[in-house]
Amino acid sequence: MIRIYLYVLFLICLGLAGETTVPAYGQAVTTVALSPLPSGTVAAGTVVPLVASVSDTAGPVLNGEVTFFDGTKTIGTVAVVRNANATYVPGTATLRKIFGPGGHTIRAVYDGTVSEQTSSSSSKNTLTMASGGASPSAGLVYGTTRYFGQITRFQHFVLTDINNDGVLDLVVPQLGMFNIAISLGDVTHPGTFFARVRKYSDRLCR
Repeated sequence: MIRIYLYVLFLICLGLAGETTVPAYGQAVTTVALSPLPSGTVAAGTVVPLVASVSDTAGPVLNGEVTFFDGTKTIGTVAVVRNANATYVPGTATLRKIFGPGGHTIRAVYDGTVSEQTSSSSSKNTLTMASGGASPSAGLVYGTTRYFGQITRFQHFVLTDINNDGVLDLVVPQLGMFNIAISLGDVTHPGTFFARVRKYSDRLCR
């Protein structure tokens, strides 16, 4: 009982001192660090990887999500890597993005879990992008027309980066065929797409 009273008193003291974020009782204190961003002016159309590393006193944090910000604007949320493999490091979260021209202030925030406290990286991570669009090495490139074989009338499509390579992909539900057609974006020519890959789903219309 005395322990609970002392903890409540501690929280009140923090509030009086102007503290705005108070970890829940029993949560581990975490830190999140953003890997160094490219220095100088980055060429327009370059995919920039943002890599955040989350840890606590026991080592890498293996649960939860990291939200990346450009100033006050949210640019994406990525799950923390739990298991190691050839390309992923436990305790990290990676977001790839093509930024617009000008300066950008990048910050990573670990959203926390029931057992892990939320935390934020420094707000001094800056990135400068050059003006202009991407410059394909082969000159002007026209995208190839993709036929999705819709049996029913076209209803919806989604542009999103489903494979986290920094380039938008095209996802089209084929409601009459119980398929989802996915055309991955071409990293070398953003705005164009590769041939579709169909994913069958018997639950698409349920």
